Amino acid sequence: MKFAIRQLFRKPFPSITMSSKRAKSRAGRPHKPLSKALLLPVDRASARELSFTHHLALAACHSNGGNKHLINELVRTVDMTYFLQLAGFGDRPLKT
Repeated sequence: MKFAIRQLFRKPFPSITMSSKRAKSRAGRPHKPLSKALLLPVDRASARELSFTHHLALAACHSNGGNKHLINELVRTVDMTYFLQLAGFGDRPLKT
């Protein structure tokens, strides 16, 4: 497990030289409006599928069958639970 975590935090790319051309700034561009699907609450089927995906990732990592993708799923799970708790869901106090 420690080996998989060390592999996860390796730098994915060798040193990259910066181009002499500068990219245009996004500061002046208007943001693209969110779609209706992103503004509505998540439907029950999608929530169950996401929950099942996170449960399988946890079970696979627990049985030493994890890989980078599954570790990434667990990190997404922790991030999502953190933001849900910040939004007021859950009955435990937030510990940082």
